[in-house]
Amino acid sequence: MAGDVVKMIFLPRSQLPPKLTIVVKKVGDKDYEVTTEPKLDPTIFGTFLIRFKQCSKGLAVKMAGGKIILSGENPDFNAIIACMNQGSPIPVELKM
Repeated sequence: MAGDVVKMIFLPRSQLPPKLTIVVKKVGDKDYEVTTEPKLDPTIFGTFLIRFKQCSKGLAVKMAGGKIILSGENPDFNAIIACMNQGSPIPVELKM
């Protein structure tokens, strides 16, 4: 349904890491490369990407060369991480 928030629900849960680290690397004036540690299974990554886009309000999020690129002025990564942690079955941390 339109407007619904996608929760980070991963099945089977046994394949989840104990925690997820979002690694941010500045690659341009307003561009940031976003990766995860550990690397996620493609089916889990799809859910992660949808949730990451929802939590990055007002910022452009796209896939380029198999990597997530976030573009925007002064993104608040702490707010993005706080949003990602809501409804996540595992803790999500930030590494810059």
